[in-house]
Amino acid sequence: MRTYHELKDADRSGLPEQIGAQRKRVAERLAGVGRVIAVMSGKGGVGKSYVTAHLARALARSKRAVGVLDADLNGPTIPRLLGIAHAPHPTSQSGIEPATGADGIKCISMAMLIEDGAPLAFKGPTAESFVWRGAMEAAALRELLGDVAWGTLDVLLLDLPPARRRRVGHARRAVARPPTGDAALHRAV
Repeated sequence: MRTYHELKDADRSGLPEQIGAQRKRVAERLAGVGRVIAVMSGKGGVGKSYVTAHLARALARSKRAVGVLDADLNGPTIPRLLGIAHAPHPTSQSGIEPATGADGIKCISMAMLIEDGAPLAFKGPTAESFVWRGAMEAAALRELLGDVAWGTLDVLLLDLPPARRRRVGHARRAVARPPTGDAALHRAV
């Protein structure tokens, strides 16, 4: 049996190179971001989005440049909490322009990119849905982080979906920074 690294040109998908390029793009996008704070919980319905929206507004009111990425792909609510209407977002050479909500908060959410009220659904073998859903969620998070032109921010809040331990790893890898003093991890309980 050969390992992936032993495969030759025609057999290779180039996936490691694609992920590497995507991580580089995410790191470049986040270079102007002072802190990344992930708001998460292992259970749904505990108020993570509410905490995220109000934390963002409090930070913005204290004269900080704030952005929010609503990473809850199946139940995005941040745009509504920040008073942002469902509308297409302009793109430019530098990427997707985030919407601006209450108190000047920059925001991007899957709710702004899909048809209003349309849920995201995994289409594939149900026996593999757990594995593929996690991989697709991580890829979508990296895409949003890498494609949005955040500009200079003091704080970028990630409103993560309810999950177990695996999403903590996805979030950490997606922002391409270890959780140090420059990247805090906050758990809403």
